[in-house]
Amino acid sequence: MATPESTDQVKNPELDSAMVRLKAGPTPEVSAQVLQALFRGTFIAPVQVPTEPNKGVSMVVMRGADGQVALPLFTNTEKYLKFSPNGMSCTIMTFGQFLQNFLRSKVPFLVVNPASEEALAIPQQQIREIVANANARRQQPAK
Repeated sequence: MATPESTDQVKNPELDSAMVRLKAGPTPEVSAQVLQALFRGTFIAPVQVPTEPNKGVSMVVMRGADGQVALPLFTNTEKYLKFSPNGMSCTIMTFGQFLQNFLRSKVPFLVVNPASEEALAIPQQQIREIVANANARRQQPAK
């Protein structure tokens, strides 16, 4: 488990910058940059620590103003503390580790930096398609 103080090494400036550009004017090139940075990043994910022994830690699920539920993910400590000023429990994980939890869940969205102006919501179905396409490209014989 991490504390907000121990998350200072989590920084994703390439992703943060690409997300700002995406909000300013989405293009296929910028969308690709966001996805590439996302898959290379390490993130802060809020978690719920059980009070009962022998219960596992679970990902925090948030509900947006529109009623949709999502798993939040943060690119750095500053963005995390905007979402959780009191510093709820969190963990540090790669995007691949996060994906394992997200894709097993029934939560329809992932939201990167939900308390920021450049918050990015990605539907689970879109992530599944990206992963499937990447796996298909890896399985193709080299030319």
